[in-house]
Amino acid sequence: MAGLQEFSDLNKSDDWWDDFYQKHLDSIRKEFELGDVYALFRAIAFCGNEKTAMPEWAVQALHDGMKKYAKYEVAKFDEAFGFPSLKGKHLDRKREKKRYQFAVYQRVNEYLGAGWKIGNLLFDTVADEFSQEGFKIGKTKVWEYFDEMRDADKAFQERYSPYYEETGGYIVERPKNPKKPVPEK
Repeated sequence: MAGLQEFSDLNKSDDWWDDFYQKHLDSIRKEFELGDVYALFRAIAFCGNEKTAMPEWAVQALHDGMKKYAKYEVAKFDEAFGFPSLKGKHLDRKREKKRYQFAVYQRVNEYLGAGWKIGNLLFDTVADEFSQEGFKIGKTKVWEYFDEMRDADKAFQERYSPYYEETGGYIVERPKNPKKPVPEK
């Protein structure tokens, strides 16, 4: 946890921060240009959190969406920014996934760290644990959640690894001794 403190204590006026902001906002811009409507709001949230000015592309996109809404060119605010309709999209399943996916990913990694191998026994075990805690999930869904989070984690690491190396890293370590895992035979 000390790494987090060291990372947040860096002087944000350094060239390092300017480079980080620029690269991070450029990557968000590319996602926005490829059709990720949520990227605009990630950029706004990032700039607000870091108390820095929004890039011109974000200001323009926000202005364009607000203009559509103000001129009644769209019926709803979300339509002004191109958000997909969530009607009929199984919101309960999406909420469950948002709530449990990272926890499932962490639990699978705890077992892997204890010497288990990826396979049916591992995913069945994690599914049983979560089911006992009230979240009914099968091994196939455990695999899906794990696989998606692993891909996202890998992409995140690849994008920001130069910054981790420069700051000495600020990733919170996974637990070394999980509760129950026993190596798979």
